[in-house]
Amino acid sequence: MMQLYHVSECSFPVDPSWDDRSFYQYRNDDIDVVVVRRPRERDLQTFVDAQIASFRLGMSRYKLHASTKSDRPTPGAILLRHQYETAAGPRYDAFAFFDLFDRTCAFVASGPADRAEVTEHVFERFLKTFRPRELAKP
Repeated sequence: MMQLYHVSECSFPVDPSWDDRSFYQYRNDDIDVVVVRRPRERDLQTFVDAQIASFRLGMSRYKLHASTKSDRPTPGAILLRHQYETAAGPRYDAFAFFDLFDRTCAFVASGPADRAEVTEHVFERFLKTFRPRELAKP
């Protein structure tokens, strides 16, 4: 049976054999926020290690600032801060990788490196205010 998906503008049926790889992206001036959800395929630390390896290969002048465990936004979360170079200049990202229900999720706040303090403020606000919603019963 098709599952009904609701987004801001519409709803539509999707066959349950398809993986939901939707994401949310928001922007305010030069700060971006992205929330990504993927089917959980491996443990969180293995997933994050693979992400870091990918960042190191794909990002110019990549520098990992910190990788720590946290109970926010969910127990067992991994928080990551890094910096890298783009054509527009250095960027700073703050990530929260976490498991939620049957998904591996990532929240990232990203901005110019010289605005890392603003990016951190957005990131910390997410950590303090995140509340998972109840799963809808079929």
